[in-house]
Amino acid sequence: MAKVRAPRPQGAINQSAYLIESFLDMMGAERGAGINTLAAYRRDILDFAGHADPAKASREEVRAFLAGLSSSGMAASTQARKLSALRQFYGFLYTEGFRGDDPTQTIAAPQARRPLPKILSGEDLEAMLQMAAQDTSPEGLRLSLIVEMLYGGGLRVSEAKPEPPKRAPYPVRRRSAKRWQVASASRCLDAMRRRPLDFRTFQRVGP
Repeated sequence: MAKVRAPRPQGAINQSAYLIESFLDMMGAERGAGINTLAAYRRDILDFAGHADPAKASREEVRAFLAGLSSSGMAASTQARKLSALRQFYGFLYTEGFRGDDPTQTIAAPQARRPLPKILSGEDLEAMLQMAAQDTSPEGLRLSLIVEMLYGGGLRVSEAKPEPPKRAPYPVRRRSAKRWQVASASRCLDAMRRRPLDFRTFQRVGP
């Protein structure tokens, strides 16, 4: 049998409505929130008001509200937006003395799942390398060598050295101050020997 929520007393509804309108007035007057922003805040807070009394809600009720959003399949970004609206609301109530606590404190925002990075297929990479190799100008040689180094050595763009060494492994220093020994693929090493260029001037290095 479905559990029926008891109707909220009229006084509690009026108090919550007053607090919500006071918060929205502050956001518009002091922080310059636009009409659409205020409407979004109103929707998110009223959505929560359908689950608990905003004026007296506990941390457990806020957690339960977020858990219900998660179980309904709502996107993590939307959940985080609703929690942000509640944080702003309860921060206002606490600052203005309407409440002696902030029930949204210590509640972590839902984490959105990061999509897996897209990678090039072997065929796409081969086509890119062949296209880069067609340009025999100094800039084209530079581009070809950079591409060979990045994919052959698994480097970041910022780690491409102005004067790449002619043998592997060679050291790469990253922001963490750790020193990595990169064993480059033979194809990359061939490109280094064949086209030793200064990446800044596009000019050959050495004879």
